[in-house]
Amino acid sequence: MFTSGNFQPHGYCYQWNTGLVWLNVLSDVLIALAYFTIPFTLVWFIRKRRDLPFSWMFALFGVFIVACGTTHVMEIWNLWHAQYWLAGVIKAITAVASVSTAVLLARLIPQALQLPSVSQWMEANTALKASEERLQMAVDAAQLGAWDLDLVHDRAFRSLRHDQIFGYDSLQPEWTVEIAESHVVPEDRERFRSSLAQAFQANKFFLECRIHRPDHSLHWISAQGRVYRDLAGKPIRMTGVIADITERKQAEQELELHRRELARSNSELAAANKELESFSYSVSHDLRAPLRAIDGFSHALLEDSSDRLDDAGKAHLNRIRAGTQRMGLLIDDLLNLSRLSRAQMQKQSVDISALACSVADGLCKAHPERLIELRIEDGLKTMADPGLLRVVLENLLGNAWKFSSKRASAHIEFGVAVSNGTSAYFVRDDGAGFDPVYADRLFGAFQRLHAVSEFAGTGIGLATVQRIVHRHGGRIWAESAVDRGATFYFTLGESTS
Repeated sequence: MFTSGNFQPHGYCYQWNTGLVWLNVLSDVLIALAYFTIPFTLVWFIRKRRDLPFSWMFALFGVFIVACGTTHVMEIWNLWHAQYWLAGVIKAITAVASVSTAVLLARLIPQALQLPSVSQWMEANTALKASEERLQMAVDAAQLGAWDLDLVHDRAFRSLRHDQIFGYDSLQPEWTVEIAESHVVPEDRERFRSSLAQAFQANKFFLECRIHRPDHSLHWISAQGRVYRDLAGKPIRMTGVIADITERKQAEQELELHRRELARSNSELAAANKELESFSYSVSHDLRAPLRAIDGFSHALLEDSSDRLDDAGKAHLNRIRAGTQRMGLLIDDLLNLSRLSRAQMQKQSVDISALACSVADGLCKAHPERLIELRIEDGLKTMADPGLLRVVLENLLGNAWKFSSKRASAHIEFGVAVSNGTSAYFVRDDGAGFDPVYADRLFGAFQRLHAVSEFAGTGIGLATVQRIVHRHGGRIWAESAVDRGATFYFTLGESTS
């Protein structure tokens, strides 16, 4: 294989024509040099791009090209030496390498065609850049700082906002876990270490703590992130965001102070209610006893000594009795007002038209001599405490009955109107009315716009009505003119459908 045998060198075929021989020599030298250079370029490329999915194909191309270059070297050699068997073996090796490369390349083409084109890579990069810009806009809008901690080398890459939260105007040249911990107030550093330890266990990091800025100001921060591991399960990276939550913490502290103040106020209110109950008991029993004694002795004096009293003395005793009886009524009304303010509300669906009819029927039976045209709108329903709503209607319809008593024929109406999108129920009469200048005095306890001699009463009824309406989340107001009747409107905190 390595001898010439009986063969003649290839130069004899060229008749040793100097020009022809050197033309072939130079051509084969250049071709061989090119073939031998290409594999080195491919090897350098593969070493630089180890991420390529088909690097083995480049290596196979290198073998094929080296074999091709060797065949051209043998062409030069055989011009003067006749080692054609060796040249044939090299060509055979080249043939095997070329056929193998061609077959594997044919099988590789479908996979290679699935690789993104340059334009697709450019589109993907453009979309990725746009996504990163949108993410940065969201982070900036939320006033968040981003951080990426290299756990292997203990150094962090941060956004500018991250360092600003820690009180710096620009990015610091270095940032480590130790540097971050040095900003944490001493009382919160154990929490800082504990959060890190838990993150390595659960792969999630969360921390709220206080930090001291370089200007010695105290701030609250909230940091959260995620831990990433290598194939062996070792933590190598942690990324996340950080926010300044000082204002939120201050709001929470203020809210907690308000909550405590409210709890204290509720405690004081409960104590006041107990005192009010004790006072009500005292009023109900201790004050009634002397009043009963005064009324009783006055009555006994009138009966037992009437023959020894002149008309003036009898009138004085009757005035004393009337005063004690009125005082008793005032006490009753005060107790009712206090009781209604503390009573538990039980809202339910109420047929307010039927309730108004029931109250009006009671008034008609109590005053059969009255001639009254009464109109009550049918089908009105609402959500309210039925017992308290009855008290409202008893007072309003009772007032309409009372203040229209000077008329031979009176008109009283109950219905509903709409006021600012809310159902406003009303009671209207054509009685004595009142001067609207004094409308603000109507709902105060013991406030009267008419003399007792003209219309009886204690001045507690409308105060009671207002208290009940307010407990239902509504309001009450009145419209009137002297001798032209009055209309009382009230809402119960419900919107019209």
